[in-house]
Amino acid sequence: MVMGVALAGLIFSISFSSLTQGADLDQYTTVLEPFFLLSFQRAMMTGVVLSMLGIGVTLVRGPESK
Repeated sequence: MVMGVALAGLIFSISFSSLTQGADLDQYTTVLEPFFLLSFQRAMMTGVVLSMLGIGVTLVRGPESK
């Protein structure tokens, strides 16, 4: 869980910085809101994709042998 939060934070930070040419959240204004929302969406969608990959791996692996 900690790794997931760290990964989401990293993706958000890289995306926001890239979209705003290096602007920091300390300088946040309403002009930056679309970039904030897009960065947040990218971070959440990455989590969705990784979760779907995990589900796929679990289904391919099959039931546990006892």
